[in-house]
Amino acid sequence: MKRNYQLLFLSFILWGGALFCFAQDFKMVGIAGYSTNLSSDKAQFVHSIITVTKHINLQIYKKQSRLIKLNQAFLKGQQLSRADREWLENLAKYYYVNTSDFSKRAVFRVLRRRVDVLPISLVVAQAVYESDWGQSRFAKVGNNYFGLRCYTKGCGLVPAQRPKEAVFEVKQFPNMTAAVQYYIHTLNTFKHYKKLRDLRYEQRMAGEPLDGTLLAAGLEAYAQQDYYIKAIQSIIKQYEFYRYD
Repeated sequence: MKRNYQLLFLSFILWGGALFCFAQDFKMVGIAGYSTNLSSDKAQFVHSIITVTKHINLQIYKKQSRLIKLNQAFLKGQQLSRADREWLENLAKYYYVNTSDFSKRAVFRVLRRRVDVLPISLVVAQAVYESDWGQSRFAKVGNNYFGLRCYTKGCGLVPAQRPKEAVFEVKQFPNMTAAVQYYIHTLNTFKHYKKLRDLRYEQRMAGEPLDGTLLAAGLEAYAQQDYYIKAIQSIIKQYEFYRYD
């Protein structure tokens, strides 16, 4: 009888150990001090997107800081140095601002709306939705986590379900950093996302932190589905991605 109890006790220990190992694969994984109900693979994907986005946002913040200082100097009537003017001209070119006449306040207004970061919650939510947590063919083969398209033959991957009359391909990138950078630059420059930039600028002028859920309202042109904006907002809320903003 004693031996039977020992065997039973040993069985419970072994079963408990197996259960613990199973649970480790599906536990509540914490990233940057926050807990979200994600498997380890999904948590790692989110962590990678966050890390890359923070790095890119930091570079944008540096440009934004210099732009604001030059804008303030201009408003005070100060003359800009040749180096500053050249820097502004290159910045305007990069952000597709056609004029380099910095004697006009309108040029600065456009740049102030374009040279800015995106909240991490929005970037992560779109990456999750568009790439199925990094598991889609376009993510794995082409490092495209945002469904970004290109229109030159051979520029990317051809979707299996692409309509016969369509010519677009899904753009390929050398790595995740290039993909996130292109995605942020797209939202910061394309005319279709002016509403998003205006919403972001309003938050800036009100002294409020950027809100990914609110800015998602400016994604009307990103996809044809009527429910797209609500889907992105739902992902931010469900997985508490707003904590990273």
